[in-house]
Amino acid sequence: MLLIISATNGQNLTLAKELQKIAKTQGYNSQVIDLTTYSLPLYTSQQQLKGIPDHVETLTNQFIKAKSIIFCAPEYNGTVPPVLANAIAWISVFTDHYRDAFNLKLGALATHSGGQGIKVLKAMRMMLTTMGMKLIDDQIQSNAHQPFISEDGEAMIRQIMNGVEGQ
Repeated sequence: MLLIISATNGQNLTLAKELQKIAKTQGYNSQVIDLTTYSLPLYTSQQQLKGIPDHVETLTNQFIKAKSIIFCAPEYNGTVPPVLANAIAWISVFTDHYRDAFNLKLGALATHSGGQGIKVLKAMRMMLTTMGMKLIDDQIQSNAHQPFISEDGEAMIRQIMNGVEGQ
């Protein structure tokens, strides 16, 4: 199963759904998750003491079951959107070892940003490799002046799914 994560309900969700269509045409099962629908409270150690939200278990299980993950996120103040960082924080405290839902998963990065999205791609790469993911080098960058090219999505999905099949 290919999991496609969107950190917005706007252009990156549209990008995630386009990637899902491509995955389907290539014969792969995929699921899009819009993180904005989870309404997770801001992760703090004090919030964790109050209990882990029910949504976190569902989200964590989806990450654990996935063979590969594509992250679609806009650049937010030069880094990752808070909704993505927050979701990863909650997932990391729900598992026995903070990397359990990410470790050795094959992944890819995509962005639709107001600018080129270079900083968010670097920030996601650093964060997700720290979590143990194996990210492919190819990434998707789109914006109002540089639209998404479906051939790039086709190549990305082929690459990560072929890598999963080879594991």
